[in-house]
Amino acid sequence: MTPEIIEIQNRIKKETIEALKNKRVITLKAPTGSGKTIMMSNIMNDIIAENPNVIFIVSSLSKSELAIQNYQKFKERSKKENTYLKPNLITSDRSGEEGLHIDLGYNVYVLARDLFKEKSRLAQGALHNFIDIVKHGVNSKEIYLIKDECHQATTNLDTLDYYFSKIINVSATPNPKRGQVPDVELTEAEAVSNNMIKKVDYRTYELYEDLEDKLEEALSEFVKSKKEYNEKLNINPCFIIQISTKEKAEEEVLKIKRVLQKHFDTLKWMLIVNDAKNCETNDILNKNKDKKKWKEYAKNANATIDIIIFKMMITEGWDIPRANMLFQVRDSKSKQLDEQVIGRVRRNPMIQNFETLTDEQRRIISTATVWGIYGKDTIKSVKVSVVKNATPKVEHEFKLKTTLLNFDAINKDFSIRKLLEENNLLDQTNIHEQNISIFDLYKIYDSANFNVKEIIDKQVKSYEDWIVFVKNIDVIAKKLKQVSCDYDKYLEIAKDDLGLELETSLPEESSFYLTEHTKEIDDWIWDTEDKNISKFSFDSDAEREWAIILSKLAKSEKKLVKTVHVSSYIDSNRFLIGKNFLENSQIRYGYYNYGSKFSYPDFVLKDCNNHFHIFEVKSLNISSSIQIDEKEYVEKINSLKEGYQANSKKLPSYYFYIPIKENSYWKIYRYHNGQEQIFDKETFFKNFALNDIV
Repeated sequence: MTPEIIEIQNRIKKETIEALKNKRVITLKAPTGSGKTIMMSNIMNDIIAENPNVIFIVSSLSKSELAIQNYQKFKERSKKENTYLKPNLITSDRSGEEGLHIDLGYNVYVLARDLFKEKSRLAQGALHNFIDIVKHGVNSKEIYLIKDECHQATTNLDTLDYYFSKIINVSATPNPKRGQVPDVELTEAEAVSNNMIKKVDYRTYELYEDLEDKLEEALSEFVKSKKEYNEKLNINPCFIIQISTKEKAEEEVLKIKRVLQKHFDTLKWMLIVNDAKNCETNDILNKNKDKKKWKEYAKNANATIDIIIFKMMITEGWDIPRANMLFQVRDSKSKQLDEQVIGRVRRNPMIQNFETLTDEQRRIISTATVWGIYGKDTIKSVKVSVVKNATPKVEHEFKLKTTLLNFDAINKDFSIRKLLEENNLLDQTNIHEQNISIFDLYKIYDSANFNVKEIIDKQVKSYEDWIVFVKNIDVIAKKLKQVSCDYDKYLEIAKDDLGLELETSLPEESSFYLTEHTKEIDDWIWDTEDKNISKFSFDSDAEREWAIILSKLAKSEKKLVKTVHVSSYIDSNRFLIGKNFLENSQIRYGYYNYGSKFSYPDFVLKDCNNHFHIFEVKSLNISSSIQIDEKEYVEKINSLKEGYQANSKKLPSYYFYIPIKENSYWKIYRYHNGQEQIFDKETFFKNFALNDIV
């Protein structure tokens, strides 16, 4: 798993725990497929570690499937990582002579929502009695409730509300009408840009269009992707078809079968419906009469099932990470339902080892395609492409070198054992007699950054080593930061396998997500592929304003920014200014801040002297709706300054900038050949003209 994903998961955990200190009921919003179960386990683990007097009830949708899935993930995580979690699955099929019994020996209880309904065995008193004993018994404890997929009503469970000290609502689509306004949020754009989920390529079509023709077109595209997945990733992808739930279903299935039999008879398909006896498949799996095992088999990365046809139940947590395409025959009329269903094809099946993939593998695995019957309001991302027919070509003009921290060299040079010996911290005498819980030590280890844990893992030789290393982890982290920030020694220009310095350009195609921060731009190097969208979106108002500043700079009386000539219906010039959209971008610069990081600058510009200008825009105008640690944010900016200063020494012909907006004022840090200069907006314009061009 990439350091960026680990950092995001830690941020979500920290923000959630902080929010709980101030409110009894909070809402966590995160896209389907982004790892909400891991986030929940992280949050529960840290709360229980801090306060063992807390137990959690995690309510899940449906009668069993999502609950079982959550329980299994919590249990697996507890075993692998020695967490504080002791999970238990509440069911209605275990009872003693005196009725249903829930064991008190656990601290995480997973409950399927529909098991606790009127006249159910749990509702006859078992759950109420259990909660009452936990809350008011001899060894009373606080009870925290997590409502997974909280957008769905939990009417019966809500009758027990007064027992819960804290409630955490979790969903990709929280319901504001129920007061579920996000206190903590992982945005879709952040999840996509950090490869937690796939971006979505939407292909809308209308109800009057011929279903069979459209499905044939979609399946033809799937066959091509299947070849790539098999050859490049050793994964058999999956094409999901969502059909109607009522009278239209049979007719739709007949049409789907007709297309498959006529044009795609080599593909294996499975029809999954609520009534198990009506489930079908043309695979050898048909010999297995246990339909539940069909669904389990279909999850596997190399399962032979190519196509899954389903109605509604796939929204209830049936994870199929290999699924990469969705075809919606039906119009759900529900934005929430659409997002839940689309989430099935957005999971990253190689998230655990994504950092080991090649660029080609990452390209294949980074996009999900969705054919759906809905309008423009469903489109969340906008495709962009570098302006075509440019002379000279943009990709020839933008050839930038990039940098990275050489952590292999750092790991080789940095000896934990030597560090602890020099500070008399390596004594292992009576180490087993010291009153330190292994769980407490693991919590300390787990909270360290990725690089600290990596270097400990590589250098530990025994259980005793691990204990001593973790006990002194602050010393190790401090020294590792000091060593890693020796940029003269460890910051390097990126090279290829032959040792030659790499040059990269802005990708030919990328995308952005629609935000409220928009600006119409028609004279830089990007064009939107959707002609109905003329404005570009930015992540913040500061970023949008900086785009305007660069446009003003380019249009100034003096010719400061280089242009390319574009042959089109109307001849025009485009300024060599571009947003560094994250998708497919390789323009990045290494630095260190609680681990090795990359800065993906917001904008790149080429001046008339063929110098590159790199801009990473920041803002200290933090919105009250966003929970952020201001101290950490400022520390990150300071680390970025040091990193950009070092990068400017490695690339002496480049200019690196960190424009920071505070209130309405801009303070602009510029780094060139290792030297720092500070400007306001006016002196930035003057200096750019006088020093860089003339």
